[in-house]
Amino acid sequence: MSEPSAPRTPHFALFFALLLLAGAAVRIVYLDVPPLDFHPTRQYRSALIARAASDAAMRPLSAIERGNAVAMAQAQVQIEPELMEPIASALYDLTGREDLTLPRAVAIMGWLLAAASTFWLVTLSVRGAGCAVRRAHPAFRTPHFALRTSHSALIAMAVVLFVPYSVDASRAFMPDPWMVGLTMCALALAMRHHVSPQVWTMVGRVVVAAAAIYVKPMAVFFIAPAFLAIDVARLGLWRGLVSSAASLLVAVAPAGWHYVSLINSGNPVAQDRFFTELWSRTSYWTGWLSMMTRVSGPLWVVAVIGLVLGRGPLRLMLAAAWAGYVVMGLLFSHHISTHDYYSLPLIPLVAASLALLVRDTSSERSGPAVPWTVMAAIVLVSILATASIERVYGDVDRARQTAADYERIGQLTGHSARVVSLDGAYSYSLAYHARITASQLTLSIDRAVSALAGRRNNTLLSAIRARSGEYFVGTVQAELDAEQPARAWLDQRHALVDRGGDLKAWRYVVYDLTRPQMFSAPTTATPTPPFGFIDAPAPGEIVLGDTPVVVQGWALDDEGLAGVQVVARGADGREWPLGQVSRESGRPDVAAAHPTAKELDRAAWSFMLFPDDKTLGPVTLIFRAIDIHGTTSILGERLLR
Repeated sequence: MSEPSAPRTPHFALFFALLLLAGAAVRIVYLDVPPLDFHPTRQYRSALIARAASDAAMRPLSAIERGNAVAMAQAQVQIEPELMEPIASALYDLTGREDLTLPRAVAIMGWLLAAASTFWLVTLSVRGAGCAVRRAHPAFRTPHFALRTSHSALIAMAVVLFVPYSVDASRAFMPDPWMVGLTMCALALAMRHHVSPQVWTMVGRVVVAAAAIYVKPMAVFFIAPAFLAIDVARLGLWRGLVSSAASLLVAVAPAGWHYVSLINSGNPVAQDRFFTELWSRTSYWTGWLSMMTRVSGPLWVVAVIGLVLGRGPLRLMLAAAWAGYVVMGLLFSHHISTHDYYSLPLIPLVAASLALLVRDTSSERSGPAVPWTVMAAIVLVSILATASIERVYGDVDRARQTAADYERIGQLTGHSARVVSLDGAYSYSLAYHARITASQLTLSIDRAVSALAGRRNNTLLSAIRARSGEYFVGTVQAELDAEQPARAWLDQRHALVDRGGDLKAWRYVVYDLTRPQMFSAPTTATPTPPFGFIDAPAPGEIVLGDTPVVVQGWALDDEGLAGVQVVARGADGREWPLGQVSRESGRPDVAAAHPTAKELDRAAWSFMLFPDDKTLGPVTLIFRAIDIHGTTSILGERLLR
């Protein structure tokens, strides 16, 4: 007797199309906002390269801006093969304008491929009359199995499209969305070959796998074990090993040639990647867990349950891909625990594993252990619980403000080709929007990685001095505040051009490194000059060694203090300014003694002398207070040797 036919899913194709359209629609919202909230380092690196290669993008720029664009593009060390960048520049030339929404739209197409391929993978896993799982598990031949498969495939597709993290990640000017899309397509083709082996399916899976690995080599960690598992399941151990090895040898050849060529040319692409010593640190494991949760929310926990309880070739393939993800995380220990997008391929794996839970944990008598409606509700609640405008699209207002700040920095520096910068995105986004050439200083995270690799780091101050720049631009207050010698040197020695925000919480600072900080000459006589004192060091000589020396004191005025200028006087009587002191805190004892003075909360001052100042030779340091009218008074002197 023939088996009863499975119930049809009403309007199944319509549901598929609506999900795909909705997934595209949510990604178009705010697409014009500068992509400053999702790994701007990677996105703006590509943007700089694409700009320099496009005639349409370069045409509106001035000569100096074009020079900066070329310089910044040439400064980028090649990593993965450049694919998104030439596509972007071609789109710029085709449309006649530079527009970052164009390559970001291309990235969205890659993620839609990932969603459709995940759907295809789930539905393919039980097709074909000779499918081993249908013979091994009678429940898979029941009339309701196809319906459950359809429902589970739609749920998997919805997870890929609507997990909050995936929205911003899938429209990034990065190769990752296409790497994930091609990887899932390769897995789906491998499953298609498993249920119905044909020449075109074998060729197709190899070609698509080669494309995925070429776009980004991390794809091999998911493709290789999946191919191996599914081939061994169909052909047996030795024939399966030969089949998968032959497929992978061809698939990795293009990417392998690229990276061998880079390494042979001295490219540091493999540097600072592998830190097995992190395995013994709790922060590594908690960081990895945090990245997983940030990417997929709590769904990964339910997905692991589905992976354990599922059956058939889909479970085998997914388990192998999950194992590949674990191996990747162990090898790239620093990146997996600090870079969330390294776990981006986890989203379709989680989605397909959830489909297993819906499809396979059921029987005809008892019905589904986890009905598709219940699983759909779990997915919806999990998504809504972690979704917000800022989580899905980033802080759009802050992104627009930052881009405007960068534009202003470009104007303030005259689009200089000699800007020394301390920026959170390695100055790529700063250089892009300001149209400058930025020489980036190392961030604390980079110094930590260098220390992990056994390299010695120079101080931030010595790095600034060595760059010989025209301007210093800082956009990360915490990084500059953590380097007090560098901050004091900038405050005391060089003119502040502009600050975005207030003194305690600023968005950016711009210093002119070619112009020393000076006060204007006295313009108005006053009978009450400013007053103050040098507290430390005690009167006498200041002898500089290998560490900075801090000179401290206080200064006040009845109407307002403009600042305290530090002047060096040589043996010949010539004077020149060294900078101004830092005034950022009060002195309760001074405030009690002079309660009518102005700015009591800024009475205390400090000035830092650096080891390099020894080159000044024996000089007398004069600390001169100046009030708002230009009236001056000398607070004290110290001899510097």
